Amino acid sequence: MALSTKWLMIRCKESVSVYIQNTVFLKSGSMNVLYENIVRPSKHFDVQQLIELSEKRRNGPTHAYADGVAQLIAALKRPGADLSKQHMFKWDILGLESPCFRFEYHRALFGAYSEAQVEGSKKIQGNLFEEASQCYKEAVVAARKAANNLTQWKAICPELVRYPPFHTNYVLAMVADAKCNESRALFLKLYKNIDAWKCGVVKPEITRALGRVKSAYKWANLANILWARPDGEGGMTSSPDELETELRQQYYRVSTYAAPTFQRRLDYASLCGEFEDMQHIVALNTKLYYFSPESVEPLTAASLGDLCSG
Repeated sequence: MALSTKWLMIRCKESVSVYIQNTVFLKSGSMNVLYENIVRPSKHFDVQQLIELSEKRRNGPTHAYADGVAQLIAALKRPGADLSKQHMFKWDILGLESPCFRFEYHRALFGAYSEAQVEGSKKIQGNLFEEASQCYKEAVVAARKAANNLTQWKAICPELVRYPPFHTNYVLAMVADAKCNESRALFLKLYKNIDAWKCGVVKPEITRALGRVKSAYKWANLANILWARPDGEGGMTSSPDELETELRQQYYRVSTYAAPTFQRRLDYASLCGEFEDMQHIVALNTKLYYFSPESVEPLTAASLGDLCSG
């Protein structure tokens, strides 16, 4: 089944890894939706709430708008709730439309996810790692809500399922991707001090950095497994992408500093020779120790259980 190229996964060092571009949710280019003209006011959702929801759609914040749509969906299930007229919601970037309120909720959640990812990327570029981590937590929340929305969507029309946003695996990969970024932001806060680290002196920040980068790698690996991407030769692949590879090499480098013996340092340093400090360890071995590098425990992906509960 062919998928729109607009939905191919985007990975870059500057923005870490963003599944959803900020162009997915263009508030300025979207037509206004006046809920006060669409939904008949009731005791479950009064006219003031409907007007406020219309304002949130126009002006944001998008996560608050998405929450409002979720509340409206719940209210419309109550006795006495009714529509004044049928409205067609549009997802402009995909060229899709639907009268389903869950469709609009899904679109809003993707917008909230995108905004949180982009804001997190900006925070990282400004070395505001703790704040970036909080942004990515918001992205995790939005993606989990989108996954839950799919489970409650009773009848998705065939036209929609041609697109990745309406596939559970894609949305779960979004969760894993955001969790990767969350861990990576906290890792980078520690990793920026690596020039002050010394082998054989395992400071607490080295141990914490090792845990963070290992976690980030596991989530990146799971994201790639959940949603394959084009391999450039007409097929699809779940093989490590640039981000996953970068995290693996950083894990090996930090593991070298956390190693208790020279043998273990050599084992990891021999796997990440692109770093100058790792080259020094390998060179020292050829002059002094003459050890042979041994295999290290392989890294594995996070589990789906961790994805749903963590």
